[in-house]
Amino acid sequence: MCGYALGALASGRLAGHIPPSRQANYGYTLVLVTTGAMLGLQTMLTQPPVLAQQLLLTVTAFGLQLLFPIITLRILDLFSHARGAATAANTFVLLLMAALMMGALAPWLSQSMQRLAFTAFLLNSAGWCVWRYARHYQRRLAAAG
Repeated sequence: MCGYALGALASGRLAGHIPPSRQANYGYTLVLVTTGAMLGLQTMLTQPPVLAQQLLLTVTAFGLQLLFPIITLRILDLFSHARGAATAANTFVLLLMAALMMGALAPWLSQSMQRLAFTAFLLNSAGWCVWRYARHYQRRLAAAG
């Protein structure tokens, strides 16, 4: 919870001071480094230190809070003529994904911290790839138009 709260505070303070894409890059860097470190801890040690795991989870939450506002605003910007509908659709998709994750994936992930670390790293890497592709596509459209 501290990571989420401090990340939200930092995200608010950074808004308007640095470009949103840079803030998102900071968030993705934190998330990928911490989930990668968690995966490394779980793979190399049979009993990783609980404090180290908690610290990594806290920093991961901090990084996620740097990302979420930027991604949400980018989604809303895609549908500037219908922001209310875009917000409702975004919320619906997030709740649906959360329900699927909690109902289907969480029981499997809760059996092993190594599974959780691997899946977190994999899904965050996929998110980063989508972010990079979207940024590349956006730049290409701007150059062509």
